Amino acid sequence: MPLYQVLTQDGSLNDAQRAQIALGLTDIHLDLAGGLRQFVNVVFQQYPVGCGFNAGVIGAPMVIGGSIRAGREQAVKTAMMDAISALVMSVSGVSPKDLTVSIADVRASNVMEGGHILPEPGEEAAWLAKVGPLLGLSA
Repeated sequence: MPLYQVLTQDGSLNDAQRAQIALGLTDIHLDLAGGLRQFVNVVFQQYPVGCGFNAGVIGAPMVIGGSIRAGREQAVKTAMMDAISALVMSVSGVSPKDLTVSIADVRASNVMEGGHILPEPGEEAAWLAKVGPLLGLSA
């Protein structure tokens, strides 16, 4: 379920940078929010040069939106955004003024993976014991 969407201007990131950011986002999510590695999704989308604006002026903003299961403390989400910002600025060289990171809560009951409603945070082990064999997953 966690879905991290990284929106950048064409040419802002190379393949190695995308791979490093994807792995970093996955590790940050698991370290701070928990869950199952198999369900952390990272998608990169690009927009053409000249189609990004900041403060009404043409630019190259980078936007990272994370959708995670609801139930985490705000301190956890803040720590995640801090870590994501540091990772992305380090890997990409993007300026802090050009980077936006957000985390949105989604109720677990509103998400399916492999045709099964996701567990609430903290209930992953029981869910995995029940559904894991059907999906070919393990802890």
